Amino acid sequence: MKRILLVQDNPEAPAVRRILKRLEDYHVEVARTAKSALKLLSRGRFHVAMVGAWLPDMSGLALIQTVRHDFQIPVISLNNRPEADNGPHADYAESDLVDPEALVLMMSTVGVYA
Repeated sequence: MKRILLVQDNPEAPAVRRILKRLEDYHVEVARTAKSALKLLSRGRFHVAMVGAWLPDMSGLALIQTVRHDFQIPVISLNNRPEADNGPHADYAESDLVDPEALVLMMSTVGVYA
C-alpha cells in the first residue's frame, strides 16, 4: 500500500478533508508541524509528501527543501491561494495543488496514483 505523508497545520479544513477523502485507498499519516513530519519521515518510508504552505514551526518551503534533500521523495505543495502565480513552491515541489480536485493528476505526476 502506498504511504503518503500529509503535513498540514489544519487537517480539518474543508479542502484537506476533500483531499483525504480522495486518498481513502492509501495509508495516510498526518503531521501538523514540520518537526512531527520530519520525525515520521525518519521512522519510515513514504512514497510522497503533501506539504502545506504555512506551518507553525517552519515554512512549508523550508520543509519541502529538507524533504527533497534528505529523504528524496516527491513533494506536492498544498497551496490554498489560487491567486499565487504557479504557487509559492513552484521551484521546489513537483506539483502545486491549488484545487483538491486536481489531486489525481498531481498524484499521477509524481507516480503515486495507480
